[in-house]
Amino acid sequence: MRRYLILAVSVLLVALGATAQSQEDALRFSTYEFGGSARYNAMAGAFGALGGDISVISTNPAGLGLFRNSDLMITPTFQVNGADATYREFTNDDSRFNFNFNNLGLVMAYDTREGSKWKKAQFAFAYNRIQDFQNNYIISGENPDNSYLSPLVDGLNSSETFIEPGDLEFGNFGFFEWPAYQTYLIDAVNDEYVSTIPDGTKTDQLTDLQTRGRISETSIAGSGNYNDRLYIGAAIAFQRIVYQRNTFYKETVLEDIPDEPIIGAPLREFTLTEDIETRGNGMNLKLGVLFKATDMVRIGASYQSPTWSTLNMDVDTEFSSVFENGEGFDQSAAQVGFISYSVNSPHRLTGSLGLVIGKKGIISADYEYLNYRDTRLRTSSANPGLDFRADNELARTLHTEAANVRVGGEYRLSPFSVRLGTAVYGNPYEDGVVSNSKPRMIYTGGVGYKAGNTYVDFSYKHRSFASDYYMYNPEYVQVADIEHRDHSVSVTMGVRF
Repeated sequence: MRRYLILAVSVLLVALGATAQSQEDALRFSTYEFGGSARYNAMAGAFGALGGDISVISTNPAGLGLFRNSDLMITPTFQVNGADATYREFTNDDSRFNFNFNNLGLVMAYDTREGSKWKKAQFAFAYNRIQDFQNNYIISGENPDNSYLSPLVDGLNSSETFIEPGDLEFGNFGFFEWPAYQTYLIDAVNDEYVSTIPDGTKTDQLTDLQTRGRISETSIAGSGNYNDRLYIGAAIAFQRIVYQRNTFYKETVLEDIPDEPIIGAPLREFTLTEDIETRGNGMNLKLGVLFKATDMVRIGASYQSPTWSTLNMDVDTEFSSVFENGEGFDQSAAQVGFISYSVNSPHRLTGSLGLVIGKKGIISADYEYLNYRDTRLRTSSANPGLDFRADNELARTLHTEAANVRVGGEYRLSPFSVRLGTAVYGNPYEDGVVSNSKPRMIYTGGVGYKAGNTYVDFSYKHRSFASDYYMYNPEYVQVADIEHRDHSVSVTMGVRF
């Protein structure tokens, strides 16, 4: 029971209080991937011990210390995000194309005073896109057991005292129960609520879910090069978080059911639209060091503080019903929900090892550790009365430590370079919490071309992972298994001066 609560909250928004911002939301906005230049992407972001690419500003800013010249770059990216959704042995696939700018950056390299062991100093500004929420899902199947309306009715009937229909308009009931009542999908009979669709009626259930948005970082960093052996760096990053989820749910009756008493005809179908939009800003700090142990071996280490974010969420719902006699009804939520809250993401520790094989090749690996139990929801000044203690306790129970591993390599055939990489992002849940516990896998590759002070790099990234989705309360409905398959191509154009 407890393991399902956190999943149900994010789908149903059963209460616009602490539970509306479940730990699923906190986890969503605390999960990052590598993103930046095409060279960085082609090597799966494994640059913590290599440096020399502006995208390291997001992982180990000490890597900026290897720049001997100034550098300006931009990276447009083309994405196709697809998914297969299986529900009750019915499978549907859908996809979405997206274009964005994955990276934009400038590094300025400065000489220090003559004779100093501090060879160079750098100042950098960069924009990197570190997470995407671009997805389309279609989930459908026949359910002979219950309806979306079943948990609404059971929830109302579980109250110690009867809730008058006129009171449904107020408070949390105004988002689901009130519009369902106004469209004759549920009714009150002898001080008890009943559904227009009795349990045990076979229905066809369809969810068309679209998500949009991103997490991006705009960073400012400084670094230094001590005697071409030790490199240090620090960065402050300002995050922008945008997340939109538009859900269309349709339920069609496939069997004969009793007439609705007031309408005088049985229900044919009903729909629910639910629109959620979350926007906010965050900030974190990064510190890093990189050491050339030998001309071949490089070692890196970095620390990222928690990201302190403040988010604003809007919620709106609408029910529509159609009966067999042709009558139809529409009703929006009694009010539009607005909530402001804060999220603190876990801090991150990264260790890196790189091998430079003459002038022909490089191999590098990053190991990143974080503890998702440290994710916290907190109140904001706009909603000081919210209480997130139960959600934060769930995080400590359901989430776990995780390790993210990135490995990449490059082989140079001047003026061309060939690159490969792979990354594994660990499951943030304890064993048994979700049915799909496979790690998030990313495979990358790319090529580069350099002519004098200008360069062009190309990268391809394939990402695959699985997730769970519940159309409504998971105590009533079976899980839908989502298999994600995402593809992206990035092109970086840059000049050094």
